[in-house]
Amino acid sequence: MIRSKHKTALIKMMWDGTEITAGRVFGISNANQYLVELFREKIVKFRWCTDANNPKRRFKLWRIDDFQKAKRYLGGKI
Repeated sequence: MIRSKHKTALIKMMWDGTEITAGRVFGISNANQYLVELFREKIVKFRWCTDANNPKRRFKLWRIDDFQKAKRYLGGKI
């Protein structure tokens, strides 16, 4: 498994149970591509949400699904 510093940073952001969106992640250009890679590795899951002010606007909230895989990905450094 190739470790990406961006994927590592995203896992650390979500570690405490926080849900994140790709648009709210600062410092990682096109964070969505890294979140999708983590999804394919079955480390994270997402759920669709709508904006309270505009119900037609949807976005994904990402969270860690398998903490054991996430810890293994980080090399046990958490």
